[in-house]
Amino acid sequence: MKSRFTLPIVFAFAFPHLVMPAQAQVVPGTGQQIVECFDDFEDPTWSFTLNLPKSSANIDKVERHPSGFSSNRLFLESLYRGTPDYVHRVDTPPGGIPGSKGALAMQTLNSGIPGQTSRTFQQDDLIASVQQRLGYMLPASWTPSYTCRVYIPPFEKWERRHGSHFGFRADCMTTINSTKSMGRLFKNMGSFKKQEQYWPGFFIQLNTKQMTGEKEDYATILIRSDERGHDVPGPKITHAGWWTLGLSITSDGKVHYYAHEGVANLTARDHLYSNYPYGYHCEQTSTYFFNIVNQDDGRTWSTRWIVDDPKVYVATGNYRPSAQPQVTQQPAAAQPQTAAKPATPAPATVPVVNKPASNTPAPVTAAVKPSAAAAPALTVPPANVPSLSSSPMPPVVASKPDDIPAPNPETSESVPQLETVPTQTPEPVEATPASSANDGAPSLDAPAAIETPVEAVPAAGTQPEVSPPPAVPE
Repeated sequence: MKSRFTLPIVFAFAFPHLVMPAQAQVVPGTGQQIVECFDDFEDPTWSFTLNLPKSSANIDKVERHPSGFSSNRLFLESLYRGTPDYVHRVDTPPGGIPGSKGALAMQTLNSGIPGQTSRTFQQDDLIASVQQRLGYMLPASWTPSYTCRVYIPPFEKWERRHGSHFGFRADCMTTINSTKSMGRLFKNMGSFKKQEQYWPGFFIQLNTKQMTGEKEDYATILIRSDERGHDVPGPKITHAGWWTLGLSITSDGKVHYYAHEGVANLTARDHLYSNYPYGYHCEQTSTYFFNIVNQDDGRTWSTRWIVDDPKVYVATGNYRPSAQPQVTQQPAAAQPQTAAKPATPAPATVPVVNKPASNTPAPVTAAVKPSAAAAPALTVPPANVPSLSSSPMPPVVASKPDDIPAPNPETSESVPQLETVPTQTPEPVEATPASSANDGAPSLDAPAAIETPVEAVPAAGTQPEVSPPPAVPE
């Protein structure tokens, strides 16, 4: 008789994440969509201005102004690491959101200090201007969440190296205790509270067959992170196609991670993990951002990543749209999509800001896909919302320079430590003789046909040219 009561108790202690109460989780996409921070990339005039040279403060402590921005001012360059060298609207790959004709492609070549090659893994960021649009951060008590659709390219089209290639993360804030010290002789003179940033989210890691001993390449979704800061292995990806990622933050400061294959809205069945990353309890979140990682050798383009419909929601709280959105009609059924075509990177000149129509926020019970991004507008924060920043400058989403996760041995029985696999230059759109600035780079099997975009740091007001990356995979 005792065993009937003992076994459930043992199971609960052994697998606490499997017996978490349903009310402790909130599915990303629940509640009201923040329409000011939405972009579906359906505007054919969408563009991104690259103001090169870009920032690299994570390496050399240099922020370079002016920074890059999208034509609707929703996406900004990171002043900490810089933005990918290729940010462009492309045709939606097959299998995307029904009716979607446009998506956002990101790819990078020079991810380190402009004019230099580190030949080590570096990353560039693209940041959404959520805090700037609203004029305040989103409190955890509002139960905010972020969702995004990500296209997984065929494995033969990835940058040929074992490790992380892409990240979708949130910028969060908490309060921690820090100790005071006065020189070497007087340490721990007391403690004080300070604000601390951290960045929970997802990385997508490529596990090459050369490194794993498997018959085929595969990818793994890594969850950042457990309470000690270690990445947690998530679902295994074995073929190309769309995935939906989402994370939510509940009022207790816990982060909840969800994902599934396809573009349907997330449900409770898609829950992967819940925890307090780094042991922190989230108090506020300011935005989400994308990481694009490559080996920064001056010749090898990163994997091209395509995303669509990134959205921000709040399940509770006093959020009110800044303008009454208009209702737009959606196509009745998905239309056949063609593979994205190669396109020239956005011009360096400042484009005219488009002012598309506002959108309808998603109702509490179902998410609605608006057809155009909301016009940028700042609202006065509600009286009960702490306004932490009124500066027009973008927030510094400053992940640590060494935070690119090494391949997690838990994702495969035979995954060794991080090691760069010999690479080839992706097929260029235009053949251009290799720059002499790369004479010291490793010799590659493919013809060195892509010009190194930045040979030296240009003088103020000049814009170095970046060769277009390889074609989008079919």
